[in-house]
Amino acid sequence: MATPVIVPNIEYSLWDGQVVTIFCAKTPSTGGTKVMETSLAAGDPNIDIRLGHPILGIYSFGYETDGADSENFTQDGESLRGTSGDSAGEWQLVDHNTWEIYSTPDKDYIPGITYIAFGGRRI
Repeated sequence: MATPVIVPNIEYSLWDGQVVTIFCAKTPSTGGTKVMETSLAAGDPNIDIRLGHPILGIYSFGYETDGADSENFTQDGESLRGTSGDSAGEWQLVDHNTWEIYSTPDKDYIPGITYIAFGGRRI
């Protein structure tokens, strides 16, 4: 007899309060060191903006120079909402599905974000 597959006893589409990691479509550089904005894709669970600090970390995977242009954005680099970063490592939560990072390399990257989700969609 085959061993049954064990699955969690929750609907996969209910993400409220869960920590999730999302990787977004690649983001082309717009030239120079500047603030870059990224949004979640349609269908991704929203960021729980009811919380003071729902984003746990952001990482931009640089792929033009074998990862040498990757950047890590930690909680201590968070700027106040409504205040764009102006130094390396700074970022801000813009709204329920958008964030900005202060990107230092002028390179294309793939953004990844770990955050506490709000809601979800029922399939």
